[in-house]
Amino acid sequence: MAGGRKLPTGSRALIFNDDEVAALLRAAIEREGSQSAFARRYGVNRSYMNRSLKGKASLSPKLHGFLDFAKCTLPTENMRGRWRPTLRSCQS
Repeated sequence: MAGGRKLPTGSRALIFNDDEVAALLRAAIEREGSQSAFARRYGVNRSYMNRSLKGKASLSPKLHGFLDFAKCTLPTENMRGRWRPTLRSCQS
């Protein structure tokens, strides 16, 4: 403790898996009208964005940045009970 008060620890970040991020991105695209319109407005490669939404490519940092997300590493337990790092999308 510093000066008799507790220091804040931890984070209240929201954690999303790739499917949830894709759903949020689809909603943003729908508001824009089309994938082409979204890509033109935000300077995103439409073909890559489409492949990302279909699960054939990973979501790029630029798409994460548009949603104000970042990639973070979280510990997850695998089937053997061992912990390993896993990338997830985080918003603080």
